[in-house]
Amino acid sequence: MSNKIKAQVIKESGSYDIILPQTQNNFNKSLINMGFYNWNHEDYRIENVRSGNQRLDEALNFSTDIEELNYLAQLLSHLNEDEMGKFNDILSADGNIPPVQQIVNMAYNINNNSFNIMRSIYDIGDLGRLYAEENDPFIDETIINNTDENGEIDHEGIGMYLQIAQGGVFSDSGYISNYDEMVKGPYDGRFFPPFRFNNETLTLGVSMSKRSGSVDIFLPAESGVIRRAERRLEATFKNCTINPCWGFPMPLSEKILPASEINTLSAVTERLSVLSPKQFHDVFDSVDKVDISSVQEFEDFCSEQIREIQMPEAVNTVTYYFPLDVKMRENNDYDYEDEDYDPDYIGSISSSDAVHYIDPILEQIKNDNSYFDTNRLLAEYINDDALNEKIYSILPTVGVHGGELWGAMVMKVAGELDPDDVAELKDYISGQNSDGYGEGFEQREIKVSDGELYVSFWSHDKKYAIYTQEEFKKLMEQKQTALEKSRITSNLPDCPIIGADSNVFNLMGIVSRTLKEHGMKEQAQEMQNRVKSSGSFNEALAIMTEYVNPVSQKEMEQSTSGSFSMNM
Repeated sequence: MSNKIKAQVIKESGSYDIILPQTQNNFNKSLINMGFYNWNHEDYRIENVRSGNQRLDEALNFSTDIEELNYLAQLLSHLNEDEMGKFNDILSADGNIPPVQQIVNMAYNINNNSFNIMRSIYDIGDLGRLYAEENDPFIDETIINNTDENGEIDHEGIGMYLQIAQGGVFSDSGYISNYDEMVKGPYDGRFFPPFRFNNETLTLGVSMSKRSGSVDIFLPAESGVIRRAERRLEATFKNCTINPCWGFPMPLSEKILPASEINTLSAVTERLSVLSPKQFHDVFDSVDKVDISSVQEFEDFCSEQIREIQMPEAVNTVTYYFPLDVKMRENNDYDYEDEDYDPDYIGSISSSDAVHYIDPILEQIKNDNSYFDTNRLLAEYINDDALNEKIYSILPTVGVHGGELWGAMVMKVAGELDPDDVAELKDYISGQNSDGYGEGFEQREIKVSDGELYVSFWSHDKKYAIYTQEEFKKLMEQKQTALEKSRITSNLPDCPIIGADSNVFNLMGIVSRTLKEHGMKEQAQEMQNRVKSSGSFNEALAIMTEYVNPVSQKEMEQSTSGSFSMNM
């Protein structure tokens, strides 16, 4: 059997050959060519159906609905070889020619795994014998009740019981269970269910606000089809009431259809037709979760969803870094009679001290990011077309690096960024930090236990820069090298943490005691605060080694012993 159906449509005006399936636009053109200008398909019949399957041809020759025939052809065209084989097996079941409605449901349900074909089982005796021999627990009670006077098992009785219970039929290929489920629903003979595999035929019923008539438009539709429908209605679609038919999600239709632009809506559905069935339904499932009140908002939403779905799999996460300017208005009890007291004074705090407030800062960033219109976040405002194609999203955030709080833009990037892209992207981020996103964020008052924080993604400091990942890695390495050099030149106290229990709190306690023993109480407290705000063990360890010189217990004892001998 081929996946094409050929037929003749017989009308008083003549006969017309048609090959199905056709896309909805082409099908609409074929209907018009056959004289179906008002979409009222009456006074015609379908003859000479040729599908390559005699039984199917016999059934379809009784059809008087050309749209039903095209719908069936679309279903069959998407079946693979195995599914077509199952369809032929079911078509031959029960020895009768099923009506077209049942055939449509067979094709629609063929891959839902609700039925089973048992080869070489051709009658109820074979069916009962198979189950009895396998001692299937489903029929234990039936076996007891189906024995003759000699105690022999009544296989035919068991088979009949199973056939009724399973809704099965016998075909040329064997016994088919759950046959009733295959031929019932979802097609009721009036409304076609949406394709599981195809979404090209969103259907809208368009009715005039006056009682002068109605017409169905299948979207997406060409402008010529829309104009012909408008001429029939003697009105433009702007003056019509748009009512949803099958294939269109009710939550969406309730929001945008009453006053939608049919041409725009057609263009949107044209774009949606590129999606797979799952992607298509995912888009519509998410419509009800967002605030959409017009067809234009629906178009914007679909464009964003399509962009996200079609985003190349090879997407890299790229992060650019920049220093922060953090200020605080402290909660202090000042002497209000002091002439130097300024209740509005806001002072800067170091990037290392800002680490302690990372949680409330991230919470405020999260709140601000929730106001973006799309998942692209800051990338939505990129004006450069070439860069816009490569950058899918830009997420503003902050993080701890080298014991300091840094700003960051985490980006999803498709493909590689060339030097021009990098320069353009840095310029864009710098602009957002100074005049766009950052300008608004720095005015956000962030409540903390010590007062009120104000975090700016921009600074007028000459050292301010936007760093790529590679540049930032080198910067951190340089800072670490400088720190190690300063540690060597400074008299950091020896601390026996090498070989000690590596639990971070244990190490922090050893370092804290060492610092206090050397009269460095403030440094001990500062170290503890920074360690508690660190994001990993390695980061915590790096912070501790800024304050002490790590040694083993043995080295510590030797050092102490040597000092004691010298003092002696």
